[in-house]
Amino acid sequence: MKIYLCILLAIVPIFLFAETPPQKLTSVQRKYLRKQRKQQRKVKRLKRFLNSKRGEKLLKKVVRQHPRLQESPHKWDRLLGILILSPVVTYYALAGTGLPLINILGIALLAGLVVYGIILLFGLLLPYIGTRK
Repeated sequence: MKIYLCILLAIVPIFLFAETPPQKLTSVQRKYLRKQRKQQRKVKRLKRFLNSKRGEKLLKKVVRQHPRLQESPHKWDRLLGILILSPVVTYYALAGTGLPLINILGIALLAGLVVYGIILLFGLLLPYIGTRK
């Protein structure tokens, strides 16, 4: 058994450092790579434009015309989403414990409120995180 282990430990590094000859790309792979590069160039160009003065001016104009783009979801929407999803997730998590359904739903609502509180706390702290010099 020790001999096999020694052989295995000796062969593994050889395979790790062995170089494989460069593989030729198929036409489909070359086409895909060209498409990816083209997409990256487009994204780079768009970023450069949006960071320019003209781009920032255009962005401000669009935001002024469509004020809903600037709005964040209302906190009650988030709370209701968490309170609706939390009982479902918690029910499936606690279903095998043998607790009555009403206890599971109570725990789920408390968990939803705790998660919502944590989200609010991070939402309030987010502007201050990483701003110290």
